[in-house]
Amino acid sequence: MLFRSLMKAARLCPQAILLPVDHERYRDYSRRFKAIITQIAPVMENRGVDEVYIDFTHAPGGQHDGGRTLAQQLQRSIFEQTQLTCSIGVAPNKLLAKLASEFNKPNGISIVQPDDVQSLIWPLPCRKLNGIGPKADAKLAALGIHTLGELAACDRLWLMERFGRSYGAWLLDAAWGRELTQIGRASCRERV
Repeated sequence: MLFRSLMKAARLCPQAILLPVDHERYRDYSRRFKAIITQIAPVMENRGVDEVYIDFTHAPGGQHDGGRTLAQQLQRSIFEQTQLTCSIGVAPNKLLAKLASEFNKPNGISIVQPDDVQSLIWPLPCRKLNGIGPKADAKLAALGIHTLGELAACDRLWLMERFGRSYGAWLLDAAWGRELTQIGRASCRERV
């Protein structure tokens, strides 16, 4: 992901000076960041060097204030021990938590409850949804579907006919914020 981001930056700004990356230092901070998280909320799914999903369900403080109390504790602990900031999205599943983690960057906390899907998620472009790549987004746009709300308004069978049985059904469920996996009460992304 980092390499693709750098390549995109170099394309958009050819005069940019790209400095070498200290991969070992980055991995060290990543390990430290994740160790802090598992001390506070032990159920964590690793999603790369700078992203994790955390299950707040049984973590102390995980249910206080919609998860905000634990999210603040995580941010505070991570910063105190590493000087890193992170954005945290708290939601009932990984799909919504990932979207929420993008809302208040940098170093923000966003909470999305099931009742917030129509107001917070549906106005977003389809491409914001993890699992909708450039090709699917282009196909959706060609069909006149640009936002997750427009996608949510589609008929399941119509989507399945155009995108295949499994992916078409997933598109509709995802637009409604439904996902089967429960881990991911929060998505926490660090920035080095």
